[in-house]
Amino acid sequence: MIQRRARLFQFVSTSLLAMAVTACGPAAGGGDDDDDTPRIDAATGPDIDAFSTCSNPVPEICDNGVDDDCDNIGDCDDADCSADTHCANPNCGTLQTPSGSLALPDGACDVSGTCQGYENALNFTGFTAGQTLNDITKLLGVCLNIEHSWLRDITVAVRCPSGVTVNLSGFQGRTGGEVFLGVPNDNDTGAVPVPGTGWDYCFTPGATDPSWIPYANAHPAEHTLHSGDYGSTDPMTMLLGCPLNGNWTIRVEDRWGIDNGFIFNWSVRFDPSLVEDCSQWPG
Repeated sequence: MIQRRARLFQFVSTSLLAMAVTACGPAAGGGDDDDDTPRIDAATGPDIDAFSTCSNPVPEICDNGVDDDCDNIGDCDDADCSADTHCANPNCGTLQTPSGSLALPDGACDVSGTCQGYENALNFTGFTAGQTLNDITKLLGVCLNIEHSWLRDITVAVRCPSGVTVNLSGFQGRTGGEVFLGVPNDNDTGAVPVPGTGWDYCFTPGATDPSWIPYANAHPAEHTLHSGDYGSTDPMTMLLGCPLNGNWTIRVEDRWGIDNGFIFNWSVRFDPSLVEDCSQWPG
């Protein structure tokens, strides 16, 4: 009886020691096995002890619970999975920069009535679901590469995904001298514009120059509006609370006859810090 009890004590003591070593050893399964659930490494098979290592890296598979590439980051926590459809945000870590273009034939809408106008939408999908614009400084600008032979003809507005519309360059009436945007074909008056040369203009929250027409009125000697940053007719803070994902739309109306133009490309530019950091994804 004494001999059997001694063997039993030795067995229990050895088992408890092994459990203690396992609990206190390094995390199994490649470094992000925070819940102590046994995992499978790319090379070693099941984590049968506390000292398994990942020694045969292969490309990361984003939905298998494995640190396949042995970088101590598994599945959607790994930046290699930033474009994988299994992960919560397939554009994690990458700021989308879509752009569009828009012909601006002569519209000659009524000054005060409704206007068909010209629109082009950019679809953003890479922000966190439900994320909104809460800091206007994170909107870097609405930017256009454009030419037009009579600046005073047109209104320019941007509409966010919730429908909020901000006038970037509002109509100031059918008065005032000719001012070019970019280098237009000044004698081109047809329904289909013949593109000239676009210059870059941005409407930004922090611009020191006012919107286009007030600036042109204050600088009558400038026959061509200089490229650069301008303020907006409506305060851009009206866009606070707008969803970031969805269609951001530019709208141009022509409210004075004869002249036309072309937007070669336009974009809504956001601060990259608005994009979710891959390393902050839940595991």
